Amino acid sequence: MAAFAASLALGALRDLLAALDSTGKVFDIDDVLLRAAGHAFAETPEAAMLGGAPVALELAGRQAVFAVAPQVTLTSLRSTRLTAVADNHDDADKPAALSLRLLPESEIRPLMMPLLPDRTMRLTVCVAAGGGHAECLLTTDTASLDEAAAAAWLAALKSAIEHPLRLFV
Repeated sequence: MAAFAASLALGALRDLLAALDSTGKVFDIDDVLLRAAGHAFAETPEAAMLGGAPVALELAGRQAVFAVAPQVTLTSLRSTRLTAVADNHDDADKPAALSLRLLPESEIRPLMMPLLPDRTMRLTVCVAAGGGHAECLLTTDTASLDEAAAAAWLAALKSAIEHPLRLFV
């Protein structure tokens, strides 16, 4: 087991989401995190080999699994996520390389989170009050993904979030 932490600057992302919102295109941080996870898997070959790298979004007492391949658009991810939120189906039994947990906005920094059953990675994200930055904790099973690959995956996710235009191409 290994854990890695990172602080994410969200200024550029907030500005981009506000500009998109003014044109009628609304996206939430959940949508962007799903898309960024897909980019991180695409940029980290060792992590991408984890069963096609689907992502399980942790919802209230359940999970929704998403295919986050680079060709899946942010609009499509948002639509699928909103459908999953409205549905009560639990995908915890479906394979996923990563579970993604978005904590309520606060100044609390996650320090330890257990892996969920049948998940190799767990990303816990807490957006700071005011939304200027987020704290992330990546927990990994080192029997399935070595520490260097996990650190590279988190660095790729951080880069995608901090340079969000990459998520729209």
